[in-house]
Amino acid sequence: ASITAQGSDLEKIMRKLRTGTSSRDEAQRLEATAMATCAQLKRDVAAAEESADIAAKQHQELLAEVQAWEAEIDEGRQRQANVESWVRGEKEAIARLSDEAQRYGQERLLAEQQTHDRRNALKAELRSAAAEQEQLASL
Repeated sequence: ASITAQGSDLEKIMRKLRTGTSSRDEAQRLEATAMATCAQLKRDVAAAEESADIAAKQHQELLAEVQAWEAEIDEGRQRQANVESWVRGEKEAIARLSDEAQRYGQERLLAEQQTHDRRNALKAELRSAAAEQEQLASL
């Protein structure tokens, strides 16, 4: 019998006992019902305690799992931050190398222009000296 039904039986018998209309059989039934109810309550309490223990264990397992996931997430975030830092460093290095290459290219073009100008100046001097030499030779 369920606890609710047993409780109802107990209430009926207790009313009869209070009013003095109960018999010895009813008193024995009351005792048997009370004992059965107590036994059922003890079983229910044991089952509830067992369920609570199982729930607490599951809670601890889930908590440990969540903490492991959080640690993995934190580790992933740290790896991502490290990669982002490395990428920033590489971009800065590329920018520096690009600036250096551009400067080198400009310096090279300037040097080539200066060399070309100097060569043309030397050719002009050479032609002028050759013309002078020809004039001196013709005298």
